[in-house]
Amino acid sequence: MVNRSHGVERLTVEDGSIEPVKAELVVKYRRLSDTAIGWVSSVVPEPGDFDLHADSHRENLDADTSVEWKTVDGRDFAIGFQVMHASVGGRVTSLPWIVNEIIHELVEAERSTPRPDDPRLMLKATERVASVDFAALVRPPSVVAKQSVPLHAAKGVEASLSELIARLEKTLSPDEKSEPGLPALRDLLSSISGGRGLSSERTAEATLDALLRSNWSNRSAWKQARLVTSQLRFQPSWPEAIQSALMSHDDVDAIDDDSVDEEA
Repeated sequence: MVNRSHGVERLTVEDGSIEPVKAELVVKYRRLSDTAIGWVSSVVPEPGDFDLHADSHRENLDADTSVEWKTVDGRDFAIGFQVMHASVGGRVTSLPWIVNEIIHELVEAERSTPRPDDPRLMLKATERVASVDFAALVRPPSVVAKQSVPLHAAKGVEASLSELIARLEKTLSPDEKSEPGLPALRDLLSSISGGRGLSSERTAEATLDALLRSNWSNRSAWKQARLVTSQLRFQPSWPEAIQSALMSHDDVDAIDDDSVDEEA
């Protein structure tokens, strides 16, 4: 029987002892897409009245992170999640610590492994199955409030970034278009448009890294893309990003390079 004073975190067994309820947590990390996904496949021992997927709800913590929470006795426990750009930036403070720890370990393991020569192997995901205390999956106290802007403001960013990308499509050579910068900007646009006002900080960080690895002959275009992306990392500067995206190259050239570096 379940000891209700402990919820599903402890189970009272026949001899009267208290046994921790364990969750089998499956986590997969795919290096090619830099995405981590995970889910609770089972709970052991499973309390008799416990339904893993009953009373669950999905939440977007930001534009790049979604979680399925199960509510038990008024508290939320993570039973599924997806993290985009999992290797970028710090750990997601709104995720349980054990989830962050396993994602970090998988990312570091992939970083220490040479990229395979066979492209098909790049599609494979690194997987870990861990038995963890169900209690460790509880939603942590909110350290940073979820960042969201009004939908019309997000639409303004989306429109201005779309305009910038369209100009780059005309400006860049075919070889420059194949470098990581332009695809990363498209990814950032997708994150912002799909996020419905939520922050896209990790996607913006990944885009900055991609731009630094891109060698565009048009330095004004490269400088403008970096400036806009830097301003899109933090939502209070989204209005500045809209203005920067619509600048002419003459206006961009007038900005001191050090100022762009400081933004980045």
